Amino acid sequence: MLKPAYDKVLVLALATPVLVLTVLLARTPSKGSGAPVSARFWAERRGASRIEARLTHPEADRYRPRTSAGGCPVPPEPIPLRDLARLEEAGDLSGIAAAYALQGEWNQAAAFLERMPSSPDRDSDLAAAYLARGAHEQALRLLDGVLKARPKHPQAMWNRALVLQSMGLTMKAADTFEQVALMAELQATSFTQRLPSTAHRNWMWSSSGGGKLASRYLNNMPSSGRATGWGTGMGVLPSSRITADRGTSPGPTTL
Repeated sequence: MLKPAYDKVLVLALATPVLVLTVLLARTPSKGSGAPVSARFWAERRGASRIEARLTHPEADRYRPRTSAGGCPVPPEPIPLRDLARLEEAGDLSGIAAAYALQGEWNQAAAFLERMPSSPDRDSDLAAAYLARGAHEQALRLLDGVLKARPKHPQAMWNRALVLQSMGLTMKAADTFEQVALMAELQATSFTQRLPSTAHRNWMWSSSGGGKLASRYLNNMPSSGRATGWGTGMGVLPSSRITADRGTSPGPTTL
């Protein structure tokens, strides 16, 4: 006699997540052609991130403040459901995946990446998810395919170096890290040549240890050269670089 009531409860429990997302979408105002989420949303995701992999989403592949190695990492706050709903409404599956990946929630990130068609950017991000799961060979296959199609894909090169490092192939990993660092250095040189003279002096002053203005300029660089390890605390660079530990420009740091 209790079975019909039990069935109703079960159906309601299964339908609840769908209803919540539907309500959020219905109550979320349309933003037209603007960004579906605020800049603060991405700043919070980047600020809490502890991942080493590089992501291809423009908001995820940017300067991230370097964290102290001696501190106890604070667990990131859950991603606001309303913002996820806005990204879903905008069809930005890459953005949802990037938000989860920055939190270190790789299973959720992979679930959205697998819904996207294959492309160099998507495959590079999915390879990062495989790396986080310890599936090194799967990650390497994806990254090799990306680099065959786009040999200078910076995120794929970086992530491939991380895979090689995890597999114990430290020399090959170091060579790849150096290639990425050189690409960043060339991009930065090209960028400073286009700066107005005052901005260029500020850049040079910051790079030589005078302050942190470089982060402002680096954030405006094209994504192909902006975040190849700069200021993320993720990378390996030539030893001549001044590290962020010494209070200088947000240059790549040594592993």
